[in-house]
Amino acid sequence: MNMKWKKLKSRNVLVTDHINVRKDVVRLPNGLVMPDYYVTEMKSVALVIPLFKDQSVLMVKQYRYGPNKILFEFPAGTLKSSKENPLKVAKKELAEETGYKAKKYHYLGKFYEYPTKDTHALHLYYATDLNKIFGGSKLEKTEQISLHKFTLNEVLKLIENNKIQVLGSVTAFLLTMRMIKYK
Repeated sequence: MNMKWKKLKSRNVLVTDHINVRKDVVRLPNGLVMPDYYVTEMKSVALVIPLFKDQSVLMVKQYRYGPNKILFEFPAGTLKSSKENPLKVAKKELAEETGYKAKKYHYLGKFYEYPTKDTHALHLYYATDLNKIFGGSKLEKTEQISLHKFTLNEVLKLIENNKIQVLGSVTAFLLTMRMIKYK
């Protein structure tokens, strides 16, 4: 059974360094033609959970303009291009946002947040064998971050109480819990 849509026509309606919005004309397998299907092309993201030996984690708390909220999340950063190594970005973001580096990184997978209308992917990791970097974190000009250390049970409670609302962070955390076989 063919489930793929066929792109008949496409044009960019917005192009910037950070986002591309295109308007496609597509034909569905059942013959329906959709003349105005918009797709957002954004750069992919690498996210990392810093996991300490005592099984606590470090989260960042920062303001996010889109939802106009201050949110808890794990360190993450945008890949400059589709050819950039996500692990390299995860390592850089861990150091910049938290002031830690890790000896081991464990890949959790590649995920899509909103594949109906968005092309970017999330590359999720957790990091172990953490060491503080001399000099600490080095935030970007747009970042105002506070660091918060939580036990794994505290993070679970925050998720259950809808206090962690960033989907990539929730997904990465739950996968990490499974990978480390936390009970």
